Amino acid sequence: MRIATLLFLFCAIGTRLHAAPATTPLEVWGLQPWWDNSTWQSALGASAPPTTSENTAPAPILLDRILFWNATLGSDGLLVHTREWPAKWWELLEAAEKVRVPIIPVLALTDEKDFAPLFGSDAHMARAHKSALWLYDSAQADGLQLDVSIPHDASEAQLYAFRQWLIALKAQLSKRDARATLNLAWRGEYPTQWLDK
Repeated sequence: MRIATLLFLFCAIGTRLHAAPATTPLEVWGLQPWWDNSTWQSALGASAPPTTSENTAPAPILLDRILFWNATLGSDGLLVHTREWPAKWWELLEAAEKVRVPIIPVLALTDEKDFAPLFGSDAHMARAHKSALWLYDSAQADGLQLDVSIPHDASEAQLYAFRQWLIALKAQLSKRDARATLNLAWRGEYPTQWLDK
């Protein structure tokens, strides 16, 4: 398969709220960009190449998970862009379920200027919490990936609020499904020792 043109593939375990055991196996994750609703089809076997008498076996599924890139969050905690998730993406969700590849939507706070007003306001954080859960619930996803830009001048209070928000979100996901994952990728300064507490 021409995987390079179908999905951006990368090997990852994910930065999680709790450190992964040393024995955690390496996984292959795919990134499905919102601007192309066809790249996933070959990767999940939904559009198999013509078979020949010499090659009738289906192509193996090479992915362990697919990240849907991305919905974006505003400084007020509301979703700015959903990329028509999930209405435009039911074929992807159904194909992934058929081959048991988890789909994980990405919720991004891409502008670091939005960090302070979001995590400096209880009301904004409550909205962001609802937005994140809606993204998860709307398609019965297998987890969430957060992609957050953290400014270098973020205050201790804002970082603490962010951590508490993460903990509360993880708790809500676990109530919905004990297998649900919450992964965090960030740009900027963040005290990584907090992730294990």
